Formats: sequence, C-alpha cells, structure tokens
Amino acid sequence: MILPTKKVLGPCACLCVCATSLFGEANSAAPEPGIPDSATIETERFSTARTDFFEISAEDAQIATRAAELAGEVENYFLKHPRLWKNLLPPLGFRVHVELFRRPGIFALSKTENGRARIFLSENLSTPAARENTRRHLAHAMIFHLTPVKNPADVPAWLVYAAAEESRIGSVPGRRIFLQKKSKFAPPISPEKILSATASEFDSNENLRLNALWFSRAISELAPFFSKEKSAEEQLLTAFPQAFDEQKFDSAAANKFWATRFQSLIADAPSGIDLPEESQRVFDDALLVLVQKGGNETRLLAGDLVPFRLQPEIREALAEQLAALSAHFRKVNPVWHNAFAEYGLFLEMFGNPDVDTGTLDAQWHKAVLARAEALALQRDIRAALENR
Repeated sequence: MILPTKKVLGPCACLCVCATSLFGEANSAAPEPGIPDSATIETERFSTARTDFFEISAEDAQIATRAAELAGEVENYFLKHPRLWKNLLPPLGFRVHVELFRRPGIFALSKTENGRARIFLSENLSTPAARENTRRHLAHAMIFHLTPVKNPADVPAWLVYAAAEESRIGSVPGRRIFLQKKSKFAPPISPEKILSATASEFDSNENLRLNALWFSRAISELAPFFSKEKSAEEQLLTAFPQAFDEQKFDSAAANKFWATRFQSLIADAPSGIDLPEESQRVFDDALLVLVQKGGNETRLLAGDLVPFRLQPEIREALAEQLAALSAHFRKVNPVWHNAFAEYGLFLEMFGNPDVDTGTLDAQWHKAVLARAEALALQRDIRAALENR
C-alpha cells in the first residue's frame, strides 16, 4: 500500500559520490554501459516516496510517485502470498532502497551493511515494456531483500519473473480469468528448463513465463531454490519429496510430474467464466432485438423500441432477450458484470407499465454507459497483460 501523499518527502539533498565507485560497490563486475566513469562527480537533488517495503528516490517527484505505485503492486504480491513469504517479510520500515536516475543503462543491485537491499535504476517508465522491466527489477530487489542470498545473480530468474507476473495480475478478477484461460493452451515446459532458464529466455518466451508463474503456485517451500550447491534435479527432489522416488528420479519422471501438476493447477481455475471478449459478444447480441418492420424482419437497438413498449410482440421480444441474458449471467466475466446488471434491469423494467418512459430511457443510457466503462476496463486489462 502506498502511504498517503503527505508521506512523500522532498526534494531532499543527496550527494552522489564518484559514480563508478558507487556502482562498483553495488556490483563488483565491470561497469554497465551508460554508467558514468570515475571523472563524473555531481550533486543531485532527490524526491522520495515510500511504501511499506520500498523507499523510492528520483530526481523528479512525479517519477518517484509513479515508481512507488509500481512498487506497491510488487509488494502486494509478497503480502498476499503468505504461504511462501510470510516468514521472510521484514518488519515494516525495513525497506528496499531504490535510486532512479535519468541516465540510461543504469542497473546495480546490492545489500548494505545492515542487510537492506539497494538498487540503482534508470527511471524509464514511459512505455509498458519499460514499466514491466522496472517491475521485474523491483521484484528481483524484493526477493534479494527477503532472503539470505548474498549475490543478486543467485536469485532464481524463474522466481523473479513469477513474482513480477503475479504482481501484474494482482487481485483483478478479469486478469486472473484471462490468465487461466490463456494457460489452458500453454504446454508444460520441463521443470529443469524452468529452473535453469536465463532472464533473456524469460523475456522472449511467454510460455516459459506462464510455466514459471504456475510453478511458483505449486511449491510450498522456497529454500531449495536458493542453494547454489544443488542441481535442478536435487532442488526438485527437495521441493516435492512426495512426488519422486529418489532411486527412480530422472528427467522423464520430472516432465511427467510437472505436466500432471500443471494441468491440475489450471483445472482448478474457474474455466466456466467467459473471457471479456466473449461476454462482450453476448452483451452486444442482446442489445439488438429482432422485430417486424414494414413486413420484414430487422434488428433494432432495444433503446429504440421504448416508444413501442406496450405492443405485445415488442414486450415478448424483450422478454426473450432478458431470458437469454439471465441464462448467461453465471458465466459473465467480472469486467462485464455491471453492464449485464444495468441492461438486465432495463429489460425487466421494459415490460412493466408502472415504470414511466423517462425512467426507462434513463436506465437505457445507464446500460450504454456501463458498456463503455466495460470496454475501457477490458482494454486496460489486455494492455496490462499483453504489452511488455
């Protein structure tokens, strides 16, 4: 949860020492492209925004706030999955320190002497792909912050991507259903491949990301995956002790195990719920009513039939639309729930002579507005899940 606006500080003075030595402390490897050389010494002024487990500093207060919103989504994943993370969560106020810089190409992750994770990042949040890249860096930093791992490179890539995907989906019902429907067409990938895949492989392979997400949902203990000494085979044996007989374990057994577990996890999803596009088609079909006009059958919008509401054949046609809509209501995607409810009320009111025409017209416009809002939310969800 992002703290109230009054908690956002700044700007506060922050003296940046020799940039190469600063980033060298964060990452002992050769400097990344774009990180200033040792001749660059400058003083920067930063604004700071805080969430429960992140402290975000940036040269621009608006950027700090936007990044804090993203960090809030990331930390919500860790807070809402206590099975994995509850015993690892630090006390409130022990935060990951994030420094955002306008210069491109900056990334360094380290731990301070008191064990707090610290990450230096370029502040690019201008595109969906850039935001998702920042989200993954924040998830990486949070896992590094929570675990005894000393080298950020030893944080499993699959777990970083799974945590980032989970935070992106969040608790939005439409997003969860979209994920579950999509997963039904995703083939399972070898668990050894999931565990050993690199960040670049996850970037380019959506199916690998889906498998990583479901794999994280399948496990109950993270400790085996933070041991550098254990092979992928040994990690699986430790994480799923009841699934394997150590004497018979091999890659074929692991693949069979994961294929079965993967399908089992997806089967638990509410597969009877429509995708947003499916609910949209049902809704739009219900808006059009087949009527006789000039001796021919034609389809008209239900709202155009309000002046003829007392004609028996019109009332009967609208009653049929209500029955069809009601039959589909249990399958409606949550994104379209309000639109279905508003239009259903219009159809119920249509045949009631006690409801005046003005009230009925107003209800029609509420249904049309609810449709527009559903379309906007549908686009937002699609963008959140597909734009990388």
